[in-house]
Amino acid sequence: MEEEKKEVKFYKQKWFIIVAIIVALVIISQIVMAISKGQKSKEEWAKVVLSEYIPEPKKGNIDVISNSKERLSFYVRDIKFEYYQEYMKQCIDMGYDQESDKEAESYTAFNSEGYKLRLNFYTDEISAELEAPVELNEISWPTTGLGSMLPTPTSTKGKINSDSSSSFSVKIGNTSLDEYNKYVKACEDKGFNVDYSKQDNTYHAKNSEGYSLYVYYRGNNTMEIDISKPYESSTTTENTTTPTTTEPEKETQSPPTTETTPSTTPSTPSTTSTSSGISDEFKKSMESYESFMNEYVDFMKKYKDSNGTDTSLLADYANYMSKYTQVCKDFEAWEDKELSNEELSYYLDVQTRINKKLLEVT
Repeated sequence: MEEEKKEVKFYKQKWFIIVAIIVALVIISQIVMAISKGQKSKEEWAKVVLSEYIPEPKKGNIDVISNSKERLSFYVRDIKFEYYQEYMKQCIDMGYDQESDKEAESYTAFNSEGYKLRLNFYTDEISAELEAPVELNEISWPTTGLGSMLPTPTSTKGKINSDSSSSFSVKIGNTSLDEYNKYVKACEDKGFNVDYSKQDNTYHAKNSEGYSLYVYYRGNNTMEIDISKPYESSTTTENTTTPTTTEPEKETQSPPTTETTPSTTPSTPSTTSTSSGISDEFKKSMESYESFMNEYVDFMKKYKDSNGTDTSLLADYANYMSKYTQVCKDFEAWEDKELSNEELSYYLDVQTRINKKLLEVT
């Protein structure tokens, strides 16, 4: 008689046991990774200087980017949009509900102490930034230099960021949005109405002499004012012995005598514009920087219009990052060099244009 075969249930078979062990190990490793990430996030948050002014995220993985008493920025990664909404509500409940600006995936507001919060949601992460209020004191408006070219603000509470022969920058407190608009009008009446660009809280213009002005209402009754002198090209500064602005053509027709001698080091970059205080190398790096930032703004506009749903932007992003690497290389050579007054002025003019474009997408 043929021996009856015993049926072995599938969950007792060797292959099933091996698979079950593998699955269990994967689950255990995921749990261990989640615990370690959670522990890392807690350790990151424990180092945050401004932690008492913002809720601690309870989900996701925290990546702190900037951490000081003036500014905090961090990411909360691996979270869903629902948690972004939950975290935003926690921030509102904590008092960030003044001068608020809420959109689908962004939130900006102040608290009663003047701290400014920005939240953004991108795909599966929160970008958060917290700025401490600017410490303001009594200041006297300058009667000489670039500051004297501008109207005197009504408020005397402020902080002068920089004051030189090529630029002047100051923050002014106790200034409402209405007072900001009145100050902008005073600047227009003062002649700063050439090539102007005006938005709800920003104003950029030049005067007839080319001096560049940038006025920005920061919120929390604070505005920022920046003025820089015009960039002087080599055609107006080469002939320093006979300064004239009425006949620049004669200057360009008489090149400096130093150019008649052939260079003995052809591998060295040209410095024919050094008579203006700006080297060709610096100008080239600044042009690369501005070109890069222009493309970045265009990319962000496309991303904003698509609400993150256009997958073709991934290719643009790869191209953008490649150019970012090149921009970094262009600037590495200038890390240890001091800028001349002319180069600093040129930089401020470029940066003002870039700030204006960045505000268009923020």
